[in-house]
Amino acid sequence: MPFVSVIIPTYNRAHLLRATLDSVLAQGYGDYELVVVDDGSRDDTPASLTGLGKRIVYRSIAHQGPCVARNVGLQMAQGETIAFLDSDDLWRADFLQKMVGALRAAPHTGFVYCDYELFDDKGPIRTGCLRAEDKIRGNLFPRLLQRDFLCMGALLIRRECLLEVGGFDPALPLAHDWELWLRLARRYEAEYLNEPLLCLRQHPGQHSRNDTLMESDNLRVLARLRRRYPQEVAPYREVLRLNAIRAHRALASYYRQKRRPLPALWHLLQMAAARFG
Repeated sequence: MPFVSVIIPTYNRAHLLRATLDSVLAQGYGDYELVVVDDGSRDDTPASLTGLGKRIVYRSIAHQGPCVARNVGLQMAQGETIAFLDSDDLWRADFLQKMVGALRAAPHTGFVYCDYELFDDKGPIRTGCLRAEDKIRGNLFPRLLQRDFLCMGALLIRRECLLEVGGFDPALPLAHDWELWLRLARRYEAEYLNEPLLCLRQHPGQHSRNDTLMESDNLRVLARLRRRYPQEVAPYREVLRLNAIRAHRALASYYRQKRRPLPALWHLLQMAAARFG
């Protein structure tokens, strides 16, 4: 039974996947398994795994998106802890060693997270991307209510904690990670490691950000919080209200630019209700 299960979902990234896998296989810490879930790729993804040894557990599924692929990987995982890594990003060679050490040194916590850096084919873009106010130990829930500052590949989570709160919600195409982090932070404290151990790749093949869908997802997450945990979110009513105002304002602007007056008006009314309600 490995201590860490590394879960990598991938879709049509054969040209980048090998570098991601190499960054995991180069880890100085060795007590891990590597679970690759191929989300219905139509390129040479299986060939990217050739010659990498028996440490890799591979499964191909019908294309359903990264959220479902991560959940499939979580079902396959055997480790005591879980780390997710996107198939275009990289870990520094001491990621697992330092993250495992930080988690073991804080047995009362449910997960540990670290800083990250940005890079592209020309080299580093920015090192150390977290704001000072995002470098928190203990209760992350209030801060996460304001915004999602956690990166997918920058966490190491106790498997029992993930199983307790449940996996990713496929009904939230873009905010499923934020929603899961909120469920985790609501139940468990976190440890923070102040080093950029994750390298986020910037490249033209990335999926374009759909801000409209993101804001719609955010509103659904806020509504769920109010409905499921009314007493726990009551002290943060002002934070939730400001988040709702921002999301409705962005959606009203979007629909106004698209010359769709009815949805634009609806979001303006919702923004006013949130502002004065």
